[in-house]
Amino acid sequence: FSVYAPYALDRIAGSLIGGHASPASALSDLLCGGAIVLGIGPLCMAFSFTLMRATLRFGKRASCLLAPGVAFLSWVLLSALRCLTVLFYGKALKSWRDVACFCAFSAVLLISAVSVFSRPAMAGPGGA
Repeated sequence: FSVYAPYALDRIAGSLIGGHASPASALSDLLCGGAIVLGIGPLCMAFSFTLMRATLRFGKRASCLLAPGVAFLSWVLLSALRCLTVLFYGKALKSWRDVACFCAFSAVLLISAVSVFSRPAMAGPGGA
C-alpha cells in the first residue's frame, strides 16, 4: 500500500509539468494516496487479522481451510473501499464541493483506522 504515497506525489508533479495542475487536483491526489496508505491498507489488514483470529476458534485445520475464504473477503473489502476512493477521487477533480466530500470520506477512513489500531490488544484464543 505504501507505493501509493509516492504515486500521489508523482501525479502532482506530472500535473505541474503538464500545465494542468490545480489546487483541487493536487489535494485530491494527496487525499487519494493518504486514504489508501493510512486508511484502506490498515483497515484491510485489521479485518484479515481479526477474521483469521476468529477462525482459530474452530481449530488449526479448520482455520487453514477457512484461510482462502478470509483472503477472499479481505479482497472484497479492499476492492470496495478502493472503488469508493476512486469514485470520490474522480468527482473531486471537478469541484471543491466534491473535494470536501472526498476529504470527509478520507477522514472517516483515517479515524476508523486510528480507532481500530488504538484499542488495547485483545487476548488470543487461549487467553493471555
